[in-house]
Amino acid sequence: MLRPTSAAFGALLLASSAAALAPAAALRTLRHGAAATLAVPRARRHPPPVAAVLSLPSASSVKLSMERIIAPVYDLGEFPARTSWWEDIGGIPKSVVLRRITGHLLFNAAAAGGLCALRHHGCLSGAIPAVTHSLAGAFLGLLVTFRTNSAYARFWEARIIWGGIMNTCRSLAINAKVWISPRSPAAARRFCEALVQYPTAVMHQCRGANFGGPADVCQQMQVELHSAALPSSWLGPGLHELQLAEQARHVDKLVDATGALNRIIKTPLPLAYSRHASRFLTLWCATLPFAMAGAGAAPTIAAVALVSWLVLGIDSIGQLLEQPFSQPKNTGATFDYGLPVEALASGVAAEIRRLGVEA
Repeated sequence: MLRPTSAAFGALLLASSAAALAPAAALRTLRHGAAATLAVPRARRHPPPVAAVLSLPSASSVKLSMERIIAPVYDLGEFPARTSWWEDIGGIPKSVVLRRITGHLLFNAAAAGGLCALRHHGCLSGAIPAVTHSLAGAFLGLLVTFRTNSAYARFWEARIIWGGIMNTCRSLAINAKVWISPRSPAAARRFCEALVQYPTAVMHQCRGANFGGPADVCQQMQVELHSAALPSSWLGPGLHELQLAEQARHVDKLVDATGALNRIIKTPLPLAYSRHASRFLTLWCATLPFAMAGAGAAPTIAAVALVSWLVLGIDSIGQLLEQPFSQPKNTGATFDYGLPVEALASGVAAEIRRLGVEA
């Protein structure tokens, strides 16, 4: 009886691996639209290398496949086109943040110029060690960063609430059309009319206007759901009544969203925290010329103005994000420094009309 050698055993193993991998390679080739298929190689004494059997996809085919998968899910056309860095630099004079901090910035630059003039005439010779000022700047950076993150968390929470409002209203409009309208068309019409008023009422709530509370609109929707219930449901719940109960729970979600938005509106960040950050920024920027005692007057004033624009701008952005509904109406549907509640409310109302009223 012949005993197989190690070379023959290795050749047999490679041939078996190639035969097992060949169908997968053939299937991948068919997916790319190739006409030819791969034949399963026969076991030979010297099998072909594995690289010859496996047909790895090219980088361009992988990119095309990823684009086909991602494109239907993430439609980047909905987002506004990003401006170039040159347009961002050219838009600095029109910046809302710059207009908010102009007075503070000019004060810091004037104070730096006055200190440089006093030092030039020999009336002031003191200086602050650069290490001490840099250490204070590190703590200031942590304070401003934490404040800005806290403000952005409020902004993002408000956006999540508005997204939940859109989803809940869409579900209510669909269910009203499917479950309420066939048995109680008048109740379904009144329900959808009240539902259309809800996003507008929430928008006015975010703007602080007195336009009927969203809770009143939710109460009207609950009344219409009660009127749509059949008399037979008083003896035992059926499928129709269970759907009405589910609708009532969705209306309760809208009530919860109203309360969550009201919490953001009525509860800003603690005033002491904002004041301490503002005082710290002012003192740090005002003492910056003392840490640059060796520099001339022009470099000192330019450095103070530039640094003040950077740190005061970050603090101003945090103040804007702290109240996510403070963006003016004339900014349109862009997320400049707040939520465009008018555009969000009109989008929700249009979706309700499309699904529940006009369907």
